[in-house]
Parts: sequence; C-alpha cells; structure tokens
Amino acid sequence: FSDDGATLYLLDDVSDGGDGDLYKATITDGQIGKPELFDSDVNNSWIFLTSKDEIAYYKNVDSSDDKGDLCINGEEIDYDVYLWSFQYLDDAILYYTDWNSDKQLGTLKMYDNGTKTKIADDVNSFQITNDNDIVYLYDYSTNYYTGTLYLYHKGDATKIDDDVAALIPVYDSSVRGGSY
Repeated sequence: FSDDGATLYLLDDVSDGGDGDLYKATITDGQIGKPELFDSDVNNSWIFLTSKDEIAYYKNVDSSDDKGDLCINGEEIDYDVYLWSFQYLDDAILYYTDWNSDKQLGTLKMYDNGTKTKIADDVNSFQITNDNDIVYLYDYSTNYYTGTLYLYHKGDATKIDDDVAALIPVYDSSVRGGSY
C-alpha cells in the first residue's frame, strides 16, 4: 500500500523461480478498483515503495548470486544490482552493483531523481550518518579483516582512517520500514 492508502500493489501468477506479474489497483472511497497489469517477470525477492511512493522491484534475478535488474515504476534503473544492499538516503536509494561475494566488495551507487551516481568501487559496507552523509569501508581485505574508511559528502570522498575492521550499524525505526 502507498503511504496515503490510495494505491495497492500485488504480485500474482508467481512461478517456481519467483517471477510473477505485478498489478496496481487504486483505492477510492474505500473501494479497491480492478487491478491492472503494471509489469511482468517481477521477482518476489524484494518489492518495496520508495519514500516518494514509487514502486521498486527486481527483474531478471539470478538467485545463485543474488543479483538482478533494479526497476522503479517500470523503468530499469540499473543492472547487476545486489539484492540485499539497498538503503534510503532522503529520497535517494543506495545500492551495490558488481557485487563479488568472494571478496565481499561491490560498486556503491546512488539513484536520486533520475540520476545514477557512482560513489566508489570496491566497497565492503556503508552507513548513512545523521547528517545524510555516507561512510563506507573501501578495499576491505577478507584475509586481514580491515579496510579504509571514507566519508562521502555531497560528491566528495574524504579518507578518515586505515585498518578499520567494521562499521557498526544502529537501527533507526523512524525510517519507513526501518533502517540500519
């Protein structure tokens, strides 16, 4: 359901592989309208509404490496997106592409108002600060369990420290759906 309760999305005709048809129905005066096909071959791995009530979902999912094409409102935003990576930053979405499970590294990107921005390659983990900046662990070594910590602020990345072992998440339940 959208935040205002005026739109309902549902996934139907789901195959054994998890792909189905995404339908959209409007709700007027407490009555649900007839669901209309919104998109096909939508994977059931992650379907969510963004902070702007746009429907985001994955297609062409390869479950062996947890990657797929990220779509918002029927438009492909990016491909080879790691399924378990998205976080909100105000109205933007942060996510990984080119995720390497063996090295635990990927390319961190941001999608905001139709624009994709690459934050950095070889990112292991990231967190959003209270000031809506991004801290991320770059070039993490799975042998030594350390990497380099950077702060990304309005397009500029600044190195903070070397030999950082982890970013410790804090759960924020005030963010829609919760956030770490």
